[in-house]
Amino acid sequence: MKKGLLISVLLVIILIPMTCKAAVASSSSNRDLNVYVFYDKNCKECEKAKEYIEEKVEENYRINLKYISVEDKKDLFESTKKELGLKNKKYPVIVIGTDSFIGFNNTIKKKVSKAIDNYLDNNNYCDLVYRIDNNQDITKCLEINAGIYADNNTTYKIIAIVGVLVVATSISIVIIKKKLKKKY
Repeated sequence: MKKGLLISVLLVIILIPMTCKAAVASSSSNRDLNVYVFYDKNCKECEKAKEYIEEKVEENYRINLKYISVEDKKDLFESTKKELGLKNKKYPVIVIGTDSFIGFNNTIKKKVSKAIDNYLDNNNYCDLVYRIDNNQDITKCLEINAGIYADNNTTYKIIAIVGVLVVATSISIVIIKKKLKKKY
């Protein structure tokens, strides 16, 4: 009996976190992520940014690269800059959700990669450039996207807490059963 109870507790300890993690993964979005690269035709960094994001597209079919000439879509670029509070005239300007990155180097590459991962893991993000381009309301975009980074970390903390509670409950049950056996 003790052996069976111990095996049950161990299975619960192992399976609960795995089940929770799978549930989080399956609830993740299947929604595509648009990555916008606003470029100038004379910009060498723009080509590097484009090549890097094309690599990311090959790694994940849910990423769409939107390579936009500033000359062709000046109004969209200016509106996006205004909403994001960008004053810099350097290129490329990479926009993912409401995150923006100016220029392109190894530091920005890492930040872009992290932003892509965070947005792909989140089902409820706001595509600011798409909304601006389609004359949609953008007032809640910054608020919605601000929670993305917090949500990803919070989910795994909750999973860990649930796992600890399950283990504590299982141990308590074993102890109570032992005490009840000794009484009777």
